Amino acid sequence: MDSSAAKKRILILGGGFAGAYTALHLEKQLASAPDVEIVLVSRENFVLFTPMLHEVAGADVAVTDIVQPLRKVLRRTRIAIGCIEAIDLANKQDEVRGREGRVMFRRGAKIQTLKKSTTTAVR
Repeated sequence: MDSSAAKKRILILGGGFAGAYTALHLEKQLASAPDVEIVLVSRENFVLFTPMLHEVAGADVAVTDIVQPLRKVLRRTRIAIGCIEAIDLANKQDEVRGREGRVMFRRGAKIQTLKKSTTTAVR
């Protein structure tokens, strides 16, 4: 039996700032939980700090100064390079197309949505 099959899996879709920092936070929070696997799905294997792109174009900084490899930052997170093909909320499955072909991720948690809160205008 595969050891990852017995683990609880947290699947993060997207490797931008939100996805990378979510994975980093979870790594710290779940450091003592060996039965939890964190998987981040991203099209790229890096985070790009886009506000500084103009400085790269002007040769003020090197491209390597604004790119951070995900695997270097997220040591406990499994990085899956690919595109999200489908999200099946009813069956709690996500399909990702990557280098290995198509991969299905099964989610175990119940998905809950928040009700819209009513706001009043300030005059």
